[in-house]
Amino acid sequence: MLSRVAEQLYWIFRYVERAENLARFLDVSMSMALDSPAGGDAVWLPLIEACAESNLFEELHPEGGAAAVEWFLLAQAQNPNAICNCIAIARENARQIREVIPNELFVSPTHPTTNHPQWCGGIPIIGSRFSPFRALLP
Repeated sequence: MLSRVAEQLYWIFRYVERAENLARFLDVSMSMALDSPAGGDAVWLPLIEACAESNLFEELHPEGGAAAVEWFLLAQAQNPNAICNCIAIARENARQIREVIPNELFVSPTHPTTNHPQWCGGIPIIGSRFSPFRALLP
């Protein structure tokens, strides 16, 4: 195996792992929010601190709130560690070594293409509030 291919595979799986971990964080926070008092933003703000993105979040969303945290961690274009961005980077790494990886790794028949307006890297970003995160979890 070429070192270029090995490095690309390493980064593919690191970005996928990062997206999966963020999805788990969001899933747990959603479950905790259901048990907290109405308007309990205290469940959401520690996610931003755990991701070490406090400054960027405050710059983009000075009002804060649950919806802002969800959007910031799921699909905010300016957040390099958003789930959609992690998956896009992983797909780009896979595209660079497409000639040596199986088709199944690059194209999944069960997911629409990433160019579909309602999907972000194979993750539904509309519909059920829980669907974006549950789609990533095994």
